[in-house]
Amino acid sequence: MPGDATRSEPLHCQVRIADGSLYLDAEVYDRWFQGVQTVVLLGDPSTLLIVPVVHAPTGGLLVKIRNARGDRVVHAPEALAGRGISRDFFGVFPAAWDPQAAALRISLA
Repeated sequence: MPGDATRSEPLHCQVRIADGSLYLDAEVYDRWFQGVQTVVLLGDPSTLLIVPVVHAPTGGLLVKIRNARGDRVVHAPEALAGRGISRDFFGVFPAAWDPQAAALRISLA
């Protein structure tokens, strides 16, 4: 189940933002988004929440397979631009699963 925080693996990871997209390592995807095809992005200028959409017909941004390893990419230039992140931006940010928000919380500060 997406966001199952009952496992013993660490709840912290890193997420890369580049070229208007979010890049999730296979381990991050498998840990919190396994089987999820779409996500929504919420938050404020200092925090970004990646929320799994369990019922895909409700919409969201596609989570695409990036390579044979199973890494994923979410193309979201408009959502990131709304948070002041341009298409040519590159950064790696700490992230942690937030069980109360049922989302992966990325600290942009």
